[in-house]
Amino acid sequence: MASGDESSSTDSQAGQGQGGAGGKKKKKRNRTSPAAIAAAAASAAVTKMINSSVPFPEPLSLSGNVRQNVDDFIEGFEIYMIASGLENQEDRVQVATFKAALGLEARKIFKNWPLLPADTETVAGCLAVLKKNMAPQRNVKLARYEFLQCKQQEACGGSDGESMSQFINRARALVKDCNWGNMEEEMLRDIIVAGLSDLRLKKSFIDKPELTAAQVIDQCMSEEATRKELEKNKWMEEKHAVNKVFKKKSKICSYCGNEYHKSISECPAQGCECRYCKQRNHFEVMCWKKREDDKRKKSEKQSKKNKSGRKKVHTIDEENSEESSVAEEDLDEEVVDSIEFLYSVEQDHAGLLKANLTFRDGDSTPKKVKCILDTGATCNVIGLPSLLEILNVDQIPLDNNRVVLRGFGGSSIKTIGRATVDVQHNGKPYKAVFNVVRFPQMPILSKHTCLKLELVKLCLTIAEQETEARNL
Repeated sequence: MASGDESSSTDSQAGQGQGGAGGKKKKKRNRTSPAAIAAAAASAAVTKMINSSVPFPEPLSLSGNVRQNVDDFIEGFEIYMIASGLENQEDRVQVATFKAALGLEARKIFKNWPLLPADTETVAGCLAVLKKNMAPQRNVKLARYEFLQCKQQEACGGSDGESMSQFINRARALVKDCNWGNMEEEMLRDIIVAGLSDLRLKKSFIDKPELTAAQVIDQCMSEEATRKELEKNKWMEEKHAVNKVFKKKSKICSYCGNEYHKSISECPAQGCECRYCKQRNHFEVMCWKKREDDKRKKSEKQSKKNKSGRKKVHTIDEENSEESSVAEEDLDEEVVDSIEFLYSVEQDHAGLLKANLTFRDGDSTPKKVKCILDTGATCNVIGLPSLLEILNVDQIPLDNNRVVLRGFGGSSIKTIGRATVDVQHNGKPYKAVFNVVRFPQMPILSKHTCLKLELVKLCLTIAEQETEARNL
């Protein structure tokens, strides 16, 4: 019994010992509070969340330069992974996001490739597969050939040509595929110098062989910025000079003879009938037909006087001088908006270049009209009687923008306004702005209009071609 009691006591003590140990372990597990566990779980969830405020990358475009599109897509997706926190997500989430970003068309192509499971387990593998299959390495020889042929494009056929910054950016893009290694910067510098169209700038670079590509590019950018600023200042100076020369105290309206109106609708002559020519929208005092008739009568009267032996050459000179001074006075009295230059106005039309142009006015029947092509003119010109006859109307609205037309011989003609007319050539519609003069004048088209309608072609590039002599 004693031994049994001792055994029981020993077992009880062992049980108590085990219970005590178990109690100690339980206290150790409960040392972290439930609140701390919840906070840690919430923190882990936050770190794994994707920042939805970061814009999703654009889908991969399969049109145009696909190779460049793939490079742009990969760069954009890698930026998105870092900015949005996607790089902290599981691999399967990253791969799924990559496939979603591809877009439907690109995803179909990606799915049809014979890929191993290991190729698409990580997003790095997916990007490598995409670049390998859709952006293969270019032919280095072909890339270098295209790079060495790179030259600044000059203006031709009405185009503005290529600026220095555009040329440099194109050369930078081409040099990437050439694998020049350490020679890349030198090759870029040399091709920029050789391809520049500015001979003066090219010579200055050749005289300084120690220049780097960065220095050449900086000087080109500085030169281009300076030219733009000078052109802007030159235009402002010319505009200021014109306003300074022709600015007078008052202007008069070409329709009523009163002070100049800001809007043609304010003119009291609008809607009124001229008592002399019976046409509308001007007063008799400003009637161009009356002025023409008065000049003709004066000329006839002068002719009769000359035939009768009275007032010979001296009188004619005085008359011409008087008319000239009146014309100059008339030009000085009004403020003009600008000066335009012409060659063909009041010239003999026999030896001038002409072309047919279709004129339209609303629903009226189109009419083909022969026009003078004046590539030396800076504006389009037409006579008011000619315009009314072409459009088969009694009147046409003109704005109050008036200019002085100067011929290369020094003669000056003042316009009465501008009219916008719908014209067409070879099926190509165009809204032509004509400066209108009072007397009958065949339509004259400026260089700008001729180029727009492709009536003439301007090419500033001269190509040299060598020919071998034929064996006779």
